[in-house]
Amino acid sequence: MCDHVPSLIRTPSLYGRRQGETVGKGAGSKLYAELFRALEAEDLHRAYAGIALPNPASIALHERFGFKRVAHFTEQGRKFGRYWDVDWYEKPLGEAT
Repeated sequence: MCDHVPSLIRTPSLYGRRQGETVGKGAGSKLYAELFRALEAEDLHRAYAGIALPNPASIALHERFGFKRVAHFTEQGRKFGRYWDVDWYEKPLGEAT
C-alpha cells in the first residue's frame, strides 16, 4: 500500500437536513459554528458540501461560513423519486484559511 493513500481520505463528511420547527431558527448556524471550532484541532485541509438545488437557504448558510462554489453537476443526486442538480462547495481549513 502506498504511504500517501491515507492522506486521500482525510475529508470529513457531514449530512444534515433541517426539519419542522428548527427551520429558520439558526440551528444550522449554531451547528456549523461548533463543528468548525471542533475541526480547528484536526489536521484537515478542506471541507466540502454538496447542495441539492434549488436550496437558497443552504447556499446562504455555507457562504456565510466561507464556502465557495467549485462545481455544478446536472442530475447528480436522486431523492424523492427524481434527479436533482447538485452544486459542490469547498472551504479551506486549518493553515489554508
